Amino acid sequence: MNEFVITFRETLEATIIVGIFYTLFSKINDNKALKTLWTAVAFSINASILFAFILKGLKEQLNNSVYEKLFESLLMYLASGFLLYMIFWMHKKINIKAEFIKKANLSLKKLNYTSIFFLIFFAITREGFETALFLIGGISALKFSYLGFFTGIILAIAIGYLIFIRGNKIKLKPFFDISSIILIFFA
Repeated sequence: MNEFVITFRETLEATIIVGIFYTLFSKINDNKALKTLWTAVAFSINASILFAFILKGLKEQLNNSVYEKLFESLLMYLASGFLLYMIFWMHKKINIKAEFIKKANLSLKKLNYTSIFFLIFFAITREGFETALFLIGGISALKFSYLGFFTGIILAIAIGYLIFIRGNKIKLKPFFDISSIILIFFA
């Protein structure tokens, strides 16, 4: 169940970020920006997977169960601190979507697709790194549920897709408020 909650929440956040940029670039019919978007998404997914494998490799190098538990606890403290910071930061921000659009528009005016790439890359990679920290640090390989992991990802992508097909008519604030409370307790 933890795998589902973690991957669902983080993938939905990443999907919403992609949707915001996709909608913006589609409205202005900028094919180069759309290509930059999908390139950034591909690179961020690969960076997140690489980060997860590095963490998993480091964890497996510890042949002593005491050191392994210490490593897991350090990852959980790091992930918890990072997550709490992000939750409180997001609540202070009135409109993250407007901030993303403002930064993207500034880059588009300058035709700076490199800035767009890094804006999207870091926004999505942050979600992937959070996912890796929580999953590697908090869930034993023996108890890992691939069903929960992939169900969370697929469901979040499907919901994100429907949100942007329907034109942002679904209110997400209640979902993120409730899931933030759940994640605070998890942290």
